[in-house]
Parts: sequence; structure tokens; C-alpha cells
Amino acid sequence: MQVEPDLIVGRRNDESDDDVDIDLSRFGAGEQGVSRRHVQLLVEAGDVFVTDLKTTNGTRLNGKPLRSGQPYRLRDSDEPELGRLRLTVRFLWA
Repeated sequence: MQVEPDLIVGRRNDESDDDVDIDLSRFGAGEQGVSRRHVQLLVEAGDVFVTDLKTTNGTRLNGKPLRSGQPYRLRDSDEPELGRLRLTVRFLWA
């Protein structure tokens, strides 16, 4: 996936107008505690940052809870957890 300067990651809901750029619904996001608008990914000066968007079930990075609203730099092989859904970060250099 190519990261645009600013993306919202979460899950879609037919009853809500909230739109996400990356929908994790097909990975069981709802059952895993992923919020509709869970995190923001932001590219700045060649680095990628993740920010929890004041979610109910929180976000962890490599097992450590993230403070809502504060950006954290992502590195290759990091493991963010959105609720209970664990992801692995892989940066591919062209």
C-alpha cells in the first residue's frame, strides 16, 4: 500500500457517514475492537507517523499503549495493534 500524506484507518459502517481510507472490516475489525476512525497515518519529511484518534479500545505499538492525539513514528517491523487487531509494518523501498 502506498501511503498518501494523510490517511484514516478503521472500519466502515453502513449506518455512518464516517469514511476511512483503509477499511479493515474484512479482517474482522469490528469483532477485534477497531473503531470506525481508529488511527491516522501521516507522512512527514519521509517518515510515517501513527496517531490514535481517541478510540474506545486504544492503540498499542509494539505492546505499549499510545497516548491519543500524539503521533508516534513507525519503523519497519513495528507491530501496531488497533484494539485487538495486530498489524505488521513493512516499508518497501522502490
